[in-house]
Amino acid sequence: MKMSWFISLFVAVILLFGPSSSFSSTSGPIGLDIIQKYNLHIVGTSSTQEIFLPQKLSGPNWGLKQSVLKRAGFDLSPYAGSKVLLLRYDLVEKYYQTSNFGTGTYDISLWIVAQGHKAIGAYVTCRWSDGLIPGVFAVNDPGIRLLKN
Repeated sequence: MKMSWFISLFVAVILLFGPSSSFSSTSGPIGLDIIQKYNLHIVGTSSTQEIFLPQKLSGPNWGLKQSVLKRAGFDLSPYAGSKVLLLRYDLVEKYYQTSNFGTGTYDISLWIVAQGHKAIGAYVTCRWSDGLIPGVFAVNDPGIRLLKN
């Protein structure tokens, strides 16, 4: 009886203090270095999915993302065909777009591409209440900034 109590306590300690899939005790959330570098502000909770990058980073999906990633100094080519994590963080910042009709602002999400706990790329997409809308931008795009009061 005493042994089963000890095992239960041991399991509880492991569950409470064991490693997390997106946090490390010393490094914080995956992509924290990118979040800090660009002074971004996260709102809400993140989501994570595991995906395989295509062998060829081309076409309207990953070709566009690879192009945007390169503008910010990232290159996913060495990771083509590999399993990666895709993390989504909603941001406080807005995307400002100026046109002939004035300036529009859009809610945005930061996407971190990671392998293990190492961020290997980041890009931003626009979103609205019904989901994502077209628009993939470099994480260093000048249109991304805090809403002016």
